[in-house]
Amino acid sequence: MATQTKKFKKVRLFKVSKELNVAVDTLVDHLKAEGYENALAGKGLNASITDEEAYYELLEEFAADKATAARVREKRARRMAELEQERLEAEAVSEMPEATPEPVAETPEPVAETPEPVAETPEPVAETPEPVAETPEPVAETPEPVAETPEPVAETPEP
Repeated sequence: MATQTKKFKKVRLFKVSKELNVAVDTLVDHLKAEGYENALAGKGLNASITDEEAYYELLEEFAADKATAARVREKRARRMAELEQERLEAEAVSEMPEATPEPVAETPEPVAETPEPVAETPEPVAETPEPVAETPEPVAETPEPVAETPEPVAETPEP
């Protein structure tokens, strides 16, 4: 029997970039350096890899980045699960009815009363007002208006 190979389905460059955790420009530069310029269809993020060998070349070259990205995703998922668990525990604690503490009878401490000192106030002394000397108000002198004479303007003959 003949084995059938699946036809390679083109893969978007953005998807490969996300999977490998590598910039699109880096992937394009690597494909061009390895001689797979014709393996790209389109431009930018919407470009597709149409050659299966080019796709496997990228997977092989950037496998370390893919492994690193997988570890980071795994750590992030664990941390998010921990945070969610803590949030749920905090909600459970806040929903529990709080036990009201029994009122404790406080006994007031005895305060020794001290008499307030009374200040002696002297008897008011009648003051006699001092006489005010009248001073004449100064009369403001008004200056006489001075008539201004305009200066004559010398006319210059027009050419």
